[in-house]
Amino acid sequence: MRRSERDPHLAEMWLPYEEGVELSRAGRSEEALAKLGEALAAGERLLGPDSVHLYDILEGLHVNHLFVQRYEEAAVCGLRALDHAPWVHGASHPRTGDVMDSTAQALRQVGRNREALTLDQHNMVIQSQAFGRRHPATIRAAVNLTASYLALGERGEARDYLGIAERGAAVTDGVTARTLDRMRAHRRAIEDGVPGPDGRRTFPEFAPDQESRYRADAEDGDLAAMVRLGGVLERLGRSDEAERWYRRAASEGVAPALGSLGALLYDAGREEEAERCLGDAAAAGDVRGTFDLGIVLLNANRPAEAEPLLQRAHEAGMGPRAAHLLALALERLGRDEEAGRWYRSAAAAGLPEASGKVGRRLADAGDITGAEPYLRRAAEGGRDVDVLDLALFLGRTGRSDDRDEAERLLRRVAERDPVRPAGVLGALLLEQGRPQEAEPWLVRAGENGDAHAMMNLYGLTTALGRPDEGLRWLRRAAEAGDAQAADLLRRFPAGPRRRRPWRRRSTS
Repeated sequence: MRRSERDPHLAEMWLPYEEGVELSRAGRSEEALAKLGEALAAGERLLGPDSVHLYDILEGLHVNHLFVQRYEEAAVCGLRALDHAPWVHGASHPRTGDVMDSTAQALRQVGRNREALTLDQHNMVIQSQAFGRRHPATIRAAVNLTASYLALGERGEARDYLGIAERGAAVTDGVTARTLDRMRAHRRAIEDGVPGPDGRRTFPEFAPDQESRYRADAEDGDLAAMVRLGGVLERLGRSDEAERWYRRAASEGVAPALGSLGALLYDAGREEEAERCLGDAAAAGDVRGTFDLGIVLLNANRPAEAEPLLQRAHEAGMGPRAAHLLALALERLGRDEEAGRWYRSAAAAGLPEASGKVGRRLADAGDITGAEPYLRRAAEGGRDVDVLDLALFLGRTGRSDDRDEAERLLRRVAERDPVRPAGVLGALLLEQGRPQEAEPWLVRAGENGDAHAMMNLYGLTTALGRPDEGLRWLRRAAEAGDAQAADLLRRFPAGPRRRRPWRRRSTS
């Protein structure tokens, strides 16, 4: 996740993560693992263990476990990261393939060779589609697939994929010496039956200093390494350097580079350039670029243009988030029935925000029984907005147990968010006749700009015999744009000078 997308309320997760990244770059993997483990524990507590926002942390743990040769732990973290990689990078993006590749190597180290084979097969498809059969990235994928077949004793299949790698390497510059050495060792293993090179050890490409590894390959003309180097630099906040490498690869027609460049430009606020790059990536068949262009157009409130792109991205395997955004585009186009089907599809695939959308639609339609399980599944995703929606729903059912649960949920999110959840909790406590408990929550929300909380404070402090304080809250609510507050102030006998501006606001 980029820095611009990080929730400041999750600092206890991101701060140790960033410390872990710095330690990893310095080659201090044991210390990095401790910090990344701290970040993961905080993230699981705040967001739930299945949150997509844990991806970067899991990937960091995966790489550092590989470097210190803890293959069991590396495999666990790699597989968890792979659950989210299609949503973060795209199902057919080379970065997703990278995680498949490294996880497969960890699995081979612990004897889980059949699982490793499946990942290597997928990675081979991804790299060959992105870069062609004669590219160093595809050749490396073929070599890894050879290793998995050898580990399973399937020498015929191993020979086939080693042949693909050897034919590609014969006509391709930029294949690393390490990959060539592994190819020769695999050939000896196939022809002579000697052990292959993928024994109980890790590989240099998984050292923490990924930047230097990718840079060396990129400077040798490896187009895949240029894309990966750009990704590393972007994560380190060095966007100008990342842009240069993305542009260099894009100038050679590498579709994923166009998509990555477009996403970087959009994140930097250069929206027109971003749209052009993403359009070129989509035209070249890059699935992630197609998906990102759909998001850009949807954000620009151009749902008719976004719809076919999001449809294509979903069909290409971008997962439930593509279905969710497609539903949003259809909803904006007034095609509610189709939108509902896509929301349900995304919810069935486990996307919490889609479950929340289905639940809210059912609740608005009066289907309380149908809405509740969807809203609960959404809240399990850990997002404050979904927990708040569940609390609001439970507060309306009229069941006493539900009101108690709503209060517990609201307290949980109000501790982190001083605005709407705190105001809603205060309002709930007021309804239950608990004004002393309600007031501090309402003050917290009101001080942070919640006009509804200000109006509740106006009523509460006036009822408690503090009319001057109540009038101050009423004025603040009017200044915040609350029409009812403006109308009430207009009616006060305060003279024409004080009445006129509030009359103007209340009728605007």
